[in-house]
Amino acid sequence: MGGRGGSSGFGNGSIYSKLDIPQNNLKGKRFDASKLEGSEKQIQYAQSIINDAYNTADNEIERAIDSIKYYYANRDKYGYEQLAYSAAKARVFTESKKKLDETLNKTKTASGVIKNKNAIQSVLPQIRETLEQKYRKEYEEKYKKKFKK
Repeated sequence: MGGRGGSSGFGNGSIYSKLDIPQNNLKGKRFDASKLEGSEKQIQYAQSIINDAYNTADNEIERAIDSIKYYYANRDKYGYEQLAYSAAKARVFTESKKKLDETLNKTKTASGVIKNKNAIQSVLPQIRETLEQKYRKEYEEKYKKKFKK
């Protein structure tokens, strides 16, 4: 039956390679805001914003992977489109998270994080929206060939 892992036929992490999805290599990694300039209160608030962003990305990646497992197991019923959509989501949040990490590594002040709170907490939405359309089309083409009836 459902659940995580086991019965989906993917084994240990092979879902990423089988369906050509980059792995979430930053899981559990967090940018350390204590390196930023600012008051103790600003740094604590900046760290909270950063942690929320990483948690959002990790949760979205996990949700997408769960969807991928479901739609892969039921691809005859749902076709490859839902599988492609979920794969694109996983890839987009994985790459957005890397971009977030790069952006934060260039940040010098806690006030900079606070000023850009909405973009950071949403895991850089302008990047996500562009990539999501691109990757969905890319995965639909790949999966159309791979899983055609």
